[in-house]
Amino acid sequence: MAIAYQAEEMDAPQRRLLSAQLHARPPEELGENVRAIHFTVGGGASNDDTDTDRIKSLCRDYGIKEPASDLDQLSAECDNFRLKWERHTEFTTYTFFYPRGDKKPFSDPPMSLVPQGWFEAIKHQVMVAVYVELVQNQEELPDAVEITSVLSGGSLAGSRVSGGNAALWSDYLIHKDGFTRVLIHDSGLGGRQRGRLLQRIIEIETYGMMALLAYPLARDLGAKMAQIDTELATLASQVAKSRVGDNEKPILYELQALSARLEDIGARTNYRFSAAQAYYELVQRRTLELREQRIPGLQTTSEFIDRRLAPGMRTCQSVQDRIEKLSTRAARLSNLLRTQIDIALETQNRDLLHSMDERSKQQLRLQETVEGLSVVVLSYYSVGLISYGLKSLKSAGLPVPVELVTGISIPLVFLAVWGGVKIMRNRIMKHKPH
Repeated sequence: MAIAYQAEEMDAPQRRLLSAQLHARPPEELGENVRAIHFTVGGGASNDDTDTDRIKSLCRDYGIKEPASDLDQLSAECDNFRLKWERHTEFTTYTFFYPRGDKKPFSDPPMSLVPQGWFEAIKHQVMVAVYVELVQNQEELPDAVEITSVLSGGSLAGSRVSGGNAALWSDYLIHKDGFTRVLIHDSGLGGRQRGRLLQRIIEIETYGMMALLAYPLARDLGAKMAQIDTELATLASQVAKSRVGDNEKPILYELQALSARLEDIGARTNYRFSAAQAYYELVQRRTLELREQRIPGLQTTSEFIDRRLAPGMRTCQSVQDRIEKLSTRAARLSNLLRTQIDIALETQNRDLLHSMDERSKQQLRLQETVEGLSVVVLSYYSVGLISYGLKSLKSAGLPVPVELVTGISIPLVFLAVWGGVKIMRNRIMKHKPH
């Protein structure tokens, strides 16, 4: 017997969301002879309201259904172009696809194609601008003259890609129109393959630029790290020369201030450096996915990336490592100095206890002296009281030998008083807290 149920009833709370994430941002299916104009705009999820206003304004102008507020991507057809919009953590991308016909590559200025009103909203915020020309049915690769007529030969990189079914060239320079140019000759790609290839090329450019955001920061921190390194070396020398018992507090205060500076620098830069490393790994992965084959006489895209981007990334990594190592050194030196201070305090405490022990012994000897005097004084007054009592009895008519009894009572009273004081002291010492 079949069980009646709704498919959603079997789902865990996040199943549909996670499944959608697996299929997020798919490549476009592109036709033959396409040109793409791509913009990467800073902001992303951190600039959510502004990004939403931009895409909604663009959709209203061209009759496109606006994306839901919780969506981070949109792909839509317009009258004369196709739009792809994606919102990432730190940036937003806009890609416009146009049919190119039989025109010469890069013959049309890119800004003459994109919506002008919309472009006003992203002025001074563009991180990446790429102009891609995808030319179909090119059985033979163009010669160097044809390539250098639209691209600079000084930094030209090119290779066969996608198993030899296409070839691409780029100089990775920002041309006078403000765009980086990429030329693709398609000799056997399918629609989805073209979309994937174009997406990888754009992502290499975008992620490479986002990775390089950390480079100016690393360069500025280089001089600061050298200064802190010198200060830390000076403090380490002072700690090495100091002896137990010296006044180490000024050095400790300087170390604490230095550690606080390092922690502040680390807190402000850790995210940027970590993000740069993540972006760089994505660039390396995308270049591998191109499956490049060398064109004689040209450097490949992966070689260009390795030679131009890798040094900057190594600089960022070295600065990040230096911050961590300096923080570790400062913490280790602080622990060493605190240990030295603890030893000095323990030495002072030992001397103080020794002094207290000596004072206790002196107090004990003084106490014993006072006890002896107390026995004499108490005995004296006790014998005096006995004498007064005997004299009173004699005055009352009793035949009492006052002097004789008084003399006999002296040693007895002395022994009694001495014994009483001793018993009292033993009781006090017995109940003395340890």
